[in-house]
Amino acid sequence: MVESEVSGVLFTANPLTGKRGETVIDATLGLGEALVSGKVEPDHYVVDAPSALILSKSLGEKVRSTRGRTGGGTVELREKAAAIQALPDSEIIALSRLGAEVEDHFDSPQDIEWAWAGGKLSILQSRPVTSLYPLPSGLREDHLELFFSFGVWQGMLDPYTPIGQDIFLHLVAGLGSMFGIRQSPEKQRGLLVAGERLFVNLTGLLGRRLGRTVLGVFIESIDPPSGKILAKQMQDSRLPPPSGLGPGDRLSLARGMLPVIRRVLGFLLRPERGRAALERIIEGELAQAAATLDSAAGLSALARAIVRLVGGRLGAIMPRLLAGVIAGQAPLQILIRRIADVEGGTALAMELTRGLPHNVTTEMDLGLWRTARAIRDDPPSAARFSAEDADALAAAFMAGQLEPAAQSGLGDFLGRYGLRGVGEIDLGRGRWRDDPSLVIAMLKSYLEIDEAASPEESFRRGAEKACRARDELLDALRRRPGGRFKARLAGAMASWVRELGGLLETPKFFVVRLFGVIRKTLLDSGKALAEAGTVERPDDLVFLRLAELEALGTGDPRDWKALIAERRATYTRELRRRRVPRFMLSDGTAFYEAASDAERDGVLRGSPVSAGIAEGLVRVVVDPRGIQMVPGEVLVCPATDPAWTPLFQAAGALVMEAGGMMTHGSVVAREYGIPAVVGLRDATRVLKSGQRVRVDGSTGTVVVLDSNGY
Repeated sequence: MVESEVSGVLFTANPLTGKRGETVIDATLGLGEALVSGKVEPDHYVVDAPSALILSKSLGEKVRSTRGRTGGGTVELREKAAAIQALPDSEIIALSRLGAEVEDHFDSPQDIEWAWAGGKLSILQSRPVTSLYPLPSGLREDHLELFFSFGVWQGMLDPYTPIGQDIFLHLVAGLGSMFGIRQSPEKQRGLLVAGERLFVNLTGLLGRRLGRTVLGVFIESIDPPSGKILAKQMQDSRLPPPSGLGPGDRLSLARGMLPVIRRVLGFLLRPERGRAALERIIEGELAQAAATLDSAAGLSALARAIVRLVGGRLGAIMPRLLAGVIAGQAPLQILIRRIADVEGGTALAMELTRGLPHNVTTEMDLGLWRTARAIRDDPPSAARFSAEDADALAAAFMAGQLEPAAQSGLGDFLGRYGLRGVGEIDLGRGRWRDDPSLVIAMLKSYLEIDEAASPEESFRRGAEKACRARDELLDALRRRPGGRFKARLAGAMASWVRELGGLLETPKFFVVRLFGVIRKTLLDSGKALAEAGTVERPDDLVFLRLAELEALGTGDPRDWKALIAERRATYTRELRRRRVPRFMLSDGTAFYEAASDAERDGVLRGSPVSAGIAEGLVRVVVDPRGIQMVPGEVLVCPATDPAWTPLFQAAGALVMEAGGMMTHGSVVAREYGIPAVVGLRDATRVLKSGQRVRVDGSTGTVVVLDSNGY
């Protein structure tokens, strides 16, 4: 309807990088049909909308155009326009401004079709740009910030339920009080929500030299691709330049860290006593939390009790939990750096982490193996587990109808570990005790494992390798100048690693157990509300925030069912999101992957985290529920949390898209002695189930030996 001299499309945010305020324009001669059908290479202009500055121009071939025909219809013409700029600079700027007006009108980035005819710009169509990752709310336009994915850190890339988000916002606000920072969960800026996921605000730490050093070491250890992204972003002059700590900063840091340091020294001086004291504190806190929640009269009182537990008590115990982790991990990091010039020293240091005692995740896997062995030793139980699928067995267990040995063994295991589950760091997610089918599927896998390849044997062999690695390392140091002193110091470090390194998983296990206690009480309230018709289902309450739960408990008449349905729909939509950025800038720029040679010469390259070489058939797993691994398969997955690790025992090797040397999946892989490669970009897409591959956990490479999948 517009006799376009020039037409095209405009994005009010860069669809490639996600950067807001960067207008991207494609322009061609004539009508836009040739452009949208892919028949023409258009001009490409990029404009910084706030400053009205054209950042770049690339002229396309524009070898053909579609024009209107007199009397109706169109005609396609050949053009010689490669050297002609389709739209003048003045009109590029005017179009960018017009796009900004459309974006303001719809209050979201827009994908716009436009036309230029007779010196006049026309908007033909506008729709939201749905491919952009959402930004946190309340960002300042004059202040650039950098956010890191909490999901990458935790090995859980799914969205969080509203209650799960709110719990962590209250926790961060409570932890801030350790450093003299008093802010409400809504006003704190340390942890933000975007796309129903959590992101850690690193901007403040980047403004301090100490903060940059700590971040560099920490993020590299949990996800090497993220480490590369961070190193590059540290060079961005728009972010705060690093400076030293001022007097106020030092006081705040001392206030928060001195209690932690004092407890770290206590762990180092008497490891066994420190572990025992920590266990007593944890059990006491959980018992007190259960009593507090049980005594809450009504939903409003329950919501207030949860706030006190998460923002108060959980924050108060965190220094003790953190001290145990530091006491076990700091010696390892120091040792790695002190023996970096010893041939094979780093590998020997990492061997010290094999078969670590006092690791709650390893103890869980050993408990699952003992349950499987009890089932295998009971012929009726073994026969039933062989004949029925996991869902049928789970239904029988929930009805109390399994054979006595299986019913008792599984019941004991879930009594200790039933509060765990996939995505367990989100209080709103289901637990094994709610649906034990995943545990039963893993038990069925364990029943196929020979005694010689059992978790107990893997753990024992790992401990022996760690002992040999310690002896080799100390022998190498003794042969160097000053070797006796160096060996004594390294020996002390190695002992601390063995005695305290297993505490790495303790804080999360405590948090998950606390979440389980809270969740049970919350679902009990939800059941009563569902019976009264206030909500549809007991677990509807996890789609409300704590303040909303309190309001619901006081009889607030708002349409709770409609609000919950809307939240469920948002959560379900976000579950389908395939890509989540590792980092984001507050201008919208999203970083999904680090630049790398992930694939070269037919070899896939990631980061090595557990030494060894294994060949096997690929098993791509995006969700572990219902998965029964065949012993020897290569487990390929996006990321893992502790609920995945029982699968490792059946796996011949592990390949993950996210993760680093010190994430729990890597730690457990080393303990079990299975080769592991992490940080392998798009592994779940590039590799196919049924392909035969060779995984080298020493070099971080994966070679496809047979490309035919299932």
